[in-house]
Amino acid sequence: MGNSKITSIVFGTKKIDVFILRSFVGPFLVTFFISTLFFLMQFLWKYIDDLVGKGLEWYVVTELLFYCVPNFIPLSLAMGVLLSCIMVFGNLSERYELVSIKAAGVPLRRALYPVALFVAILAAGSFLFGNYVIPAANLKFFSLFWDVKNKKPAFDIREGAFYNDIEGFSIKIGKKDKNGKDIYDIVIYDHTKEQASTTVVLAERGEMTRSEDKRFLYFTLINGRRFEEMRDNPDYHRTFMHNSMKFERQEIVFDLSQLDLSRTAEDLFKGNQQLQSIGQLQQGIDSLQKKADTLLLEMQTFVNANYHIFDTLKPQYVEEYHKATAEWKQKENPNANMVFSQALNIARTTKGTVENSKKLHKDTLQKEARYRIEWHKKFTLPVACLVLFLIGAPLGAIVRKGGFGWPMVIAILLFMVFYILNIIGEKITRELVVPASVGMWIAAAVLTPLGVWLASKASRDSSLFDPDAYIRGMRRIVSFGRKRKEPNQ
Repeated sequence: MGNSKITSIVFGTKKIDVFILRSFVGPFLVTFFISTLFFLMQFLWKYIDDLVGKGLEWYVVTELLFYCVPNFIPLSLAMGVLLSCIMVFGNLSERYELVSIKAAGVPLRRALYPVALFVAILAAGSFLFGNYVIPAANLKFFSLFWDVKNKKPAFDIREGAFYNDIEGFSIKIGKKDKNGKDIYDIVIYDHTKEQASTTVVLAERGEMTRSEDKRFLYFTLINGRRFEEMRDNPDYHRTFMHNSMKFERQEIVFDLSQLDLSRTAEDLFKGNQQLQSIGQLQQGIDSLQKKADTLLLEMQTFVNANYHIFDTLKPQYVEEYHKATAEWKQKENPNANMVFSQALNIARTTKGTVENSKKLHKDTLQKEARYRIEWHKKFTLPVACLVLFLIGAPLGAIVRKGGFGWPMVIAILLFMVFYILNIIGEKITRELVVPASVGMWIAAAVLTPLGVWLASKASRDSSLFDPDAYIRGMRRIVSFGRKRKEPNQ
């Protein structure tokens, strides 16, 4: 009899685990997708000016976004965990399913085990993803994004304005027909021969076409003139000699291949700390530490070679020292001014060298801080999944509301707190205010106690967000005050 009871309890617990896990996975996938889409839209909003008007092919934009998305995955996982935990456990609590689970002898902490295990696996996957996949994706992304940012705008000649994106030429069109081919009042400055404008072509009208592969632009000009300065003539600077030629028809070909997207070698970006794994970052940190120590040693050696610092003079000798120095300067000593001038020059040189060394040392420490920030990010973002689960699951059970209403608002506010704390910690670390081991863990240090407190409240069925509980409390206070007044009356 006892064995069958234990078997039924274990079997029932497994069914509860499967039920809770199934309830969690669906909303998590939805919120994870929404979070990733949100961060992607944020990226596009920030860099839209670098993408629009470049004439990029659809596959280039797709490739850019494909390499960009992995960078958002760790944050999207953390945000998805928080949102789905509050929604799912709020929904279970609202429909009294958590009450039924507790009535079956399964405490809240035990009910959270399957989701906790799932989130722990997500955190481990986030760590591996951040250490191996993101650096490789960032290398591709940085290289492509650099080329996109530096790409010239797509070919677009507007009426009444000079177009200068074809190297060596400035082109102006007075009017362009609706068909996009017929053009009027054409002015072309040819700068290809020398720095100055040596050739000018004017035409009443013409036709503008492009080759099938879009690599060449053809101008067929009608009724025009060509002016060319004869700078090779020895008398040019005295007489400004030039050739003038009238034509009925002339064709000019422009090479547009320079407007195409050119790719930069990826090896040029490999030194960036965002493209490295933990092992590579640690090597960079060790190297920068040695460099900073070497700079300090060199600065100390230089100062010691130019300055001899003695113990502080005793008070009774200070006045005598200044008096002797003043008398020595007043003497008609031809070497006095030279000695003081040399001392002043040495002091100035030493000061300048120390200031430069100090700046170089600070730059090295800031670069080391950036490496440490990326090193700690490999751990803080996976840990954020666990911390936000610790907050979201009990908070959902306390709120007792599911869906996309209040749970969504609360989750977004909490994630904003986490995100802001993360940014503040990263900023003060980069500015050398605190070490990276402190700044990068501020968010976890602040939010973990909150999660523990919420978990303890949820395990005791606290009515923390129940307005009726606060109303009942206010009524008790009011009734207690009335009872105290009655004996006095």
